[in-house]
Amino acid sequence: MPDQIVHIGFPKTATTFLQRSVFPAIKGVNYIDYHKSVELLSSLIYLDDLDYSPKVVEKNLKSHLSDSVNLTSFEGLCGAPFIYKGLGRSAIAGRLKELGFNKVIITLRDQESLIDSIYRQHILQGGVVKFKDFVDLDGKFNLYNRSFNLEYLNYFKLIKLYREVFGTQNVIVLSHKELVTDQQSYIRKLVDFIHPGSPELKISHQSENPALTNLSINLLRIINHFIFTSQKPNHLIWNKISTKYISKSFQAILDPYFFRFFSSKKSYVKTKECVFLKQYYAHSNEQLSKLLGNEFSL
Repeated sequence: MPDQIVHIGFPKTATTFLQRSVFPAIKGVNYIDYHKSVELLSSLIYLDDLDYSPKVVEKNLKSHLSDSVNLTSFEGLCGAPFIYKGLGRSAIAGRLKELGFNKVIITLRDQESLIDSIYRQHILQGGVVKFKDFVDLDGKFNLYNRSFNLEYLNYFKLIKLYREVFGTQNVIVLSHKELVTDQQSYIRKLVDFIHPGSPELKISHQSENPALTNLSINLLRIINHFIFTSQKPNHLIWNKISTKYISKSFQAILDPYFFRFFSSKKSYVKTKECVFLKQYYAHSNEQLSKLLGNEFSL
């Protein structure tokens, strides 16, 4: 049986670069593109056991598999970052195994910079909360009212689970830091895991989704109060004006040609939050280093 490999994210770890430039270029691999992967596998994340039908998913998935190595990539499979949408992450691992996947790729990034990127994505998708309320370090919101769950980035728990479900040798964990500092080593490890013996890829990594300036993010957050968004599916003005189209206008025109003259992209994670987050994830990251080896670095 050919390998059936899945890349589960995390988001904002150069996933778009991998999906557009790396995975399709690996010789001898049947790559099921991102949009088709979302269509095929979303029910693993969002449906409870009462509604989830593995037979339906398996049937639809099989129609896209070939006799060669099969590769799927969908960062939502590591869990939905904006709680509480989606099923528990532990159930997703078991469902992937049940569908025949036998190898897993997990890409990570240091939590402080990733939270900043995830917040920006939250606003692009229609979020309306300020950053301090998004991370809620003071714990003032009830669990079901929070926009983000800090435990989502407890990498150790998730990686330990996937190793137990799929086997240590069948799970590869790669750091965004290595992609930045030694791109060829990163890509070589990835290709060797997916399809050993494939020709070396010569690909230049460029950011696929440049971050908006803080001015754009702050303006979008305010505008999202008045338009139709996935986070807030109601509107004060015409429902045809959605966050999807507004954010695209910011990304294509307003931000690169206007707002960049007045603002820059500065992390929303300030010194106070950075200290808190380093302490919050310290034990988990120490456990992760022991699990993966001291040479691994976020």
